[in-house]
Amino acid sequence: MSPKTILEHVDALRGSREDHIKLLSSVLSADSGSLWGLDLVAQAVINRSVALIDGYTKMVEDRNVLCANALLRLQIDNIMRLYSCWLVDDPHSIAGLLLEGKPLNKIKSRDGKTLSDAYLASEATKLYPWLKNVYAKTSGFIHLSTPHMVAPFTVIDNRNNTISIAIGSHGGREWTEQEILESLSAFTAATASIINLTYSWGVIKEKGAMQRKRGKSTHRPE
Repeated sequence: MSPKTILEHVDALRGSREDHIKLLSSVLSADSGSLWGLDLVAQAVINRSVALIDGYTKMVEDRNVLCANALLRLQIDNIMRLYSCWLVDDPHSIAGLLLEGKPLNKIKSRDGKTLSDAYLASEATKLYPWLKNVYAKTSGFIHLSTPHMVAPFTVIDNRNNTISIAIGSHGGREWTEQEILESLSAFTAATASIINLTYSWGVIKEKGAMQRKRGKSTHRPE
């Protein structure tokens, strides 16, 4: 049954932490425990996802939506970075770039496109149709923009040409339950997508091991 209330979403997200750990253990154990570059990307994404779940759920409980939606954008980034491995000729090279702190836009996809954030979001949207819209909306919570400009406003009095503001995580306008539920639904979908991609890599990894025994394997996601 899909979560419907704020509490159900928060409990489900926290409950998924164990799913993350079990899945990563399974993926790392595949192919007799051999370690590939994509394993390193997957473990980083899984670890970051668990950390983001911890922070995001706390921010939701505190009704600190400005911070919560910034963390949602980081969870979308997890999808984009992991999915980049599906878009290049050598997926395992992504790990080297990330370890060296080099931006992914220094390399190109199999179709010759630079791995910019916009490109990664567009490509990931082909797999997860909701992603591009959430990516665009939550990017506004990373960079100082409209959400931050209007968040402190509590009262706008056009008649007297005055505004009232409140500062701090509990200041400003009160976010509606519907807005919080939309954010939770997006974070839940993003987390499920990370689980899906990581699981897919585990299947590919194990399949590659079997193919290698037959003399043909690339260990490359298609």
